[in-house]
Amino acid sequence: MKKAKKLVIVGVITIGLGVGSYMTFAGESEPVKTYKIYEVTEK
Repeated sequence: MKKAKKLVIVGVITIGLGVGSYMTFAGESEPVKTYKIYEVTEK
């Protein structure tokens, strides 16, 4: 179970960085789409 938990944490960090990069590159052009992605990752 410890290995699975570690994978989940790594996955969340990876997704978080991906969303952060997307927000930076998209800028103000697609705030709604970015917010929807963020909302999904928070759940």
